[in-house]
Amino acid sequence: MKKVFQIFLLISIVIQANAQQKDILFTIQGEPILLDEFKSLFLSNMEEGQAYSVQEYLDLFVNYKLKILEAKALGYDTLQAFKNEYEGYRKQLISSFTKNPEMENRLVEEAYIRSNEEIRAKNILIALPVDASPQDTLKAYNRLMQAYTKLQNGADFDNIAMEYSEPQIAESQIDLGFFTVFQMVYPFESMAYKTKVGEVSRPFRSRYGYHLLQVTDRRPANGKVTVKHIQLVPAENDSLYKVKSDLIQKIYGQLQAGVAFDSLAKEYSEDKSTTSSGGVLRPFGIGTLQTKVFEEEAFALKEGKYSKPFQTQFGWHIVQLIHREPIASFEDQKSMLETNVRRDDRSELIENARLDWLKTNYKTKIYEKNKTVIQAAVNHLLNEQIQPDAVLKEKILFQIADKSYFAKDFFESLKKPNNLAFDKLFTDYLKIQLERYHETHLEQYNTEFRDIVQKYHDGLLVYNIMDNEVWKKSQKDTIGMKQFYEKYQSKYLPKKVYGYWVAESSKKSVLEKVLKYYQNSDISGLSNLEESKKLFKKVNFATVSEDELRSKVKYSGQIASKFSEGEIIPTESSNYALVKFVEIPAVKMEFNPSDSTVFNDYQEFVEKKWLKALFVKYEVEVHPKAVQAIEAITK
Repeated sequence: MKKVFQIFLLISIVIQANAQQKDILFTIQGEPILLDEFKSLFLSNMEEGQAYSVQEYLDLFVNYKLKILEAKALGYDTLQAFKNEYEGYRKQLISSFTKNPEMENRLVEEAYIRSNEEIRAKNILIALPVDASPQDTLKAYNRLMQAYTKLQNGADFDNIAMEYSEPQIAESQIDLGFFTVFQMVYPFESMAYKTKVGEVSRPFRSRYGYHLLQVTDRRPANGKVTVKHIQLVPAENDSLYKVKSDLIQKIYGQLQAGVAFDSLAKEYSEDKSTTSSGGVLRPFGIGTLQTKVFEEEAFALKEGKYSKPFQTQFGWHIVQLIHREPIASFEDQKSMLETNVRRDDRSELIENARLDWLKTNYKTKIYEKNKTVIQAAVNHLLNEQIQPDAVLKEKILFQIADKSYFAKDFFESLKKPNNLAFDKLFTDYLKIQLERYHETHLEQYNTEFRDIVQKYHDGLLVYNIMDNEVWKKSQKDTIGMKQFYEKYQSKYLPKKVYGYWVAESSKKSVLEKVLKYYQNSDISGLSNLEESKKLFKKVNFATVSEDELRSKVKYSGQIASKFSEGEIIPTESSNYALVKFVEIPAVKMEFNPSDSTVFNDYQEFVEKKWLKALFVKYEVEVHPKAVQAIEAITK
């Protein structure tokens, strides 16, 4: 049996070795480079639209790996600047791999649905601090349950609110008016949207304490309105009140008589921030102003219409509706909704979901029995300054993956006095340790993250070594660049330029004689230049390229596109006779280290020379079937 097992094990090893051999593209110093690495770390990084042959793909990848190996050999990955840049990128990337997009997306969609409806509700609150003791919490809850029982038995909500609310409130404070999404704390908002009109919710808690609410109305959301207003601020005494009351009626009468709202706002309104604009306020929605009366008056109007005079705590008003803006589409609001979701109480839900994800992903185990004992010790430590014993300190509090976290470290984190409950202290500590573990072990659990940071790591190494070994060297080595230029000078000669051997004169009759003289002559252009100057002393002869000629010639304001021998053409200041179509010899260019073409070519030359040295330094062996393997995935 043992022998059979050994044979089976040997066969398995051979099969695995053969499978790996098929995936090997090449080796450097005996280290295999696999096809999977080529696919995940290199091929996806190639620029879109670039076409390479299979051999070019392979050569580029070999060169890439050689550069990385040399960078590591020279210690580039140990430099502090490299570490700082790499760790900064890695830390930034981690946050995007720890979010819980499902929870956030659900909350954003929920917020949009709620934004399409407005709720009117009444509220009973028994205030309670977030960190209230268990005794105070139970007392507040029991008191609210008494109120809830009475309401279930038919008691009037307003009466119960006046009796049970803590702190005491005025009757006018019971009705909260209409509101919509993001205008109340999330627990209150959620309970309101879940409660039917006329019903009373069960007791629930927010950061302000325990609540009961009654929904009294629901309606489709009104969106936003833009209005103009005329305001007279509150009167300081009865006599002034009569003056302002009469004045607002006078203004209203003038509006009815046809006087423009803008002019009356500029003349009478005491809201100095809007008088210059004719009383225009910024767009607002329900629940966003400090006065419900003003909102209701504004939203009740039709566009262009104005209200009767009405009073709020801010004085007398007349409002005119300019524009009504309906609820925008989900796509138009999505960005704003996401921002609001991350800012309000919903962020706690997102954070809790994230914590649950971390616990699950890293198989977190909490030692509940030890936790109970440690909780008692924490209470003694914080309340009575009694230090925990040595045995207790060595107990395991929880485990993240294969790493244990001991009570002694938790106690150490509690050195600063605080009034937080144990559950909060424990949760915060667990979260910190999960975050740290996540930051240091994410590559082991997430292949996508591992591939991205590996690409960045290797790319940064290649960039840094290329900067020193190729780019900076090329820039500083002007002597080497000049020698390179002189060796390959023919490559940098201008391309062939064609043009005309021309005769120039202001008199067309003279140019006609020139053309007639040379009509049947065998001339080459420059060779006849001196002779021509002697024959026609008042005529200028030169060779002009087609581009230069095109820039000088005018045909009724139009630039000519084609020319022909024997043609006389006007220029801006004279006339040209096109004697002969000729090739203009290239002029030798002087070496210029700033010439981008020469500089780029020299960089490429330096890089190839450097790579050649790397191939000598490191043993590279390409697998016989590497080309076919790459061909299969690049088709």
